[in-house]
Amino acid sequence: MIVNEGKLTYIFDSNMEILKLDDSKFYRNKFIKIDEGLKSVDILAVSDINYLIEVKDYRHYKTEPIKQKELVSVLVKKVLDSIALIYPMKSKSNLINEKKIATKFLSNNKLIFIFHIELPPPRRTLKQSAFDLHIFEMKLHQKLKTILSKVKVVSKEENFLPWRVK
Repeated sequence: MIVNEGKLTYIFDSNMEILKLDDSKFYRNKFIKIDEGLKSVDILAVSDINYLIEVKDYRHYKTEPIKQKELVSVLVKKVLDSIALIYPMKSKSNLINEKKIATKFLSNNKLIFIFHIELPPPRRTLKQSAFDLHIFEMKLHQKLKTILSKVKVVSKEENFLPWRVK
């Protein structure tokens, strides 16, 4: 399956079930109406391992600066809100595909959060230029280790995942 997220194209293995979680009908029509500020990761990928995938592409010249600590907090909230979103989706979504993917997700205990980040070229005015991805991964892991099997911070050059990115 092919999924476009911004200027990036994800090509997933055929054995994976994919849902653009933040574009799902259940998220748009029901979940975000529960309370202000509820968020979701970009992509849910389900196979023998569940993946929550958040994508940030900071290569664009209009990128707003954000501190690494602030971004870690945003990502943690998106992961927690996404897990809270998937549970009721299993029974309350009006779409069979959303129910099916949520059911499969909830039947599997292995959950990996993938933060896909494309960094801009180095420049003094943009904080993202100086992000250390290993420290980023460590901070996310520290915050999310209680609920996740693993956290990975990747860019499109990473090739160990069961999908490709162009």
